[in-house]
Amino acid sequence: MDPRTKVIAAIVSLFLIWAGGSVVYHYVEGWCWLDSFYFGATTLTTVGYGDYYPTTNAGKLFTIFFVFIGVAVALYTLTLAGEYYTERRVEARVLEHFAEQNKEHSLFQHLRQGGKK
Repeated sequence: MDPRTKVIAAIVSLFLIWAGGSVVYHYVEGWCWLDSFYFGATTLTTVGYGDYYPTTNAGKLFTIFFVFIGVAVALYTLTLAGEYYTERRVEARVLEHFAEQNKEHSLFQHLRQGGKK
């Protein structure tokens, strides 16, 4: 699988975990959809303001797994995205370097031939 596809798959996975967790909180905790998505986002980003928290045993148990799996996938996604960005930057610099060397080499060859085409 190419790196770009990996990044996209990781982002989709993270979104599905976030959405799935929000559905669980909506039904288990009885929160509105906005509060459920808000809690999921603050939990997965490890911000955790403390304004919402699970009060049912099922919600607390789910949160344990949601945090471990969700944060791991979030970190993996950030790692893949960072690697992808870094690789693109390195490739661009290498190509730029070779283009500059080729330009200098062509100029040297042109001057060596006495400036003739």
